[in-house]
Parts: sequence; structure tokens; C-alpha cells
Amino acid sequence: VINKKTTPIFTVSARSGSNVDLLRRALFNLPARPRSQKSTGLSLVVTGTGKSPSGDLVLQTFVQSGVLKIASQLVMGPFNGRFLQSNLKSLYHNHLPVEEVSAGSVCTVVLKFWTANLMRKMVERGMCLFENAPALFDHIEANALVLASEGLKVGQTFILLVDGVSRNVRLEKFDDGLPRVQAFWRGQIRLKVFKHPIFARTGSVFVLREGTIKLTGVITRLFEIGREFPSLLEDPPAS
Repeated sequence: VINKKTTPIFTVSARSGSNVDLLRRALFNLPARPRSQKSTGLSLVVTGTGKSPSGDLVLQTFVQSGVLKIASQLVMGPFNGRFLQSNLKSLYHNHLPVEEVSAGSVCTVVLKFWTANLMRKMVERGMCLFENAPALFDHIEANALVLASEGLKVGQTFILLVDGVSRNVRLEKFDDGLPRVQAFWRGQIRLKVFKHPIFARTGSVFVLREGTIKLTGVITRLFEIGREFPSLLEDPPAS
């Protein structure tokens, strides 16, 4: 890829394999995603798991922000509302060992745990890795658009999908106090995350699923576990 205005075109054949190697090289050499932030704290999201010959935990990850270095001390989770510490043993980018990767990169990390086999069963796609354990949230407020043709009502449960993470949530409230809204209703909602709290960021786009996508929205506020929250119509306090 020469510049942002150049769109390469490849003629490939799945049957003969012609030019597949050329396409693979082009994909591996794509620049990092420009929307990611290098200056913010380190954050990775888990996209897959594996196993090394030595039995260590192998994770396929996407670097959301910051710079990951080979000497980094990481915490991973959440596991039942807490994060576990681990040592970064090795780091790979495009199947090659590297010393560091920056925001926007897809990489493979090898972590050293005393119980790697147990950890492999516990790790789920969408878990995150940080340098320091962040706050976890059990209530979410968001600006939302209802897509379900049958409408939605307070008390329904859904699967929340945000930033690669999935959680079970319950719809607690609409901002106008109605018990039920129709399709294409727009406004603020409050969600309760149950069983396992979540790490998320304000401004993240999410969807709610119940077989099909029922609602989409943007997170406006997050509330830590056990924190009292104000009315949906009340502005957040000035910092």
C-alpha cells in the first residue's frame, strides 16, 4: 500500500492458489488503524487462545491503545470481577518475534501462569489485558435506537456486545419512564450487567441481541460496582 489514496486490486484463485501469497503479504503489511491511541494507557483485547509447546498460555490479541513491550507486566480479566497478574514471556507480530507493538496492531502474546491449563479454560474472547487493573462496571447508560419491530420493554434480558466483549444485561429503564417503547424509539436507557461486571469505555458503540439485533447505541456513562447513580435525565457532575 503506497498511500491512503491507493487501493490495490489482486487477481487471485482459490483453486490454483495464484497470487494468494501476494495478497497475504499485502494484508500483513497494512498500516496500523489510525483511530487507536498510542498516548493512552495500554489496553489489549483477547480475540483467541492457543497453547505453546511449553504449555504456556498463548493469546491472539488486538492492541486498542498504548505500546506493548516485551518487558511489560500485565493483568488480565475480569475473572469473576477481578484481574490476575501475569508475566509477558514472548511477543509476536506477523508470526515473527518482536520487542514491542503499538496501538492498532494484531499480535500474539505468550503469558506465563502457574496454572496455564486452567487459565486456558477460563479465558474468554473479549477479555482484556492492562498494565494496571481498571475499574469494573455493573450499570451502563447510553443513547440508544430501538431496532426490534416488536419494540422493547423494561425487564427484558439481552446479550450485550461491545468492543469484542459479550455480557448478559437487563434493560432497567427508559429516560421517559415508559414501561415499553416501539421500534425506532430514540433516547437514553439504563442497563444492568449481571453475573460478571464489565470493563468498557464511554463513547463505545454497542448492540443488544436476542437472536437478532434488537437495539444499538453509544455508551454515555458507566457506574462502578455498588455506586449509586443519579436520574437518567440528570447531567453528570462537572470535573
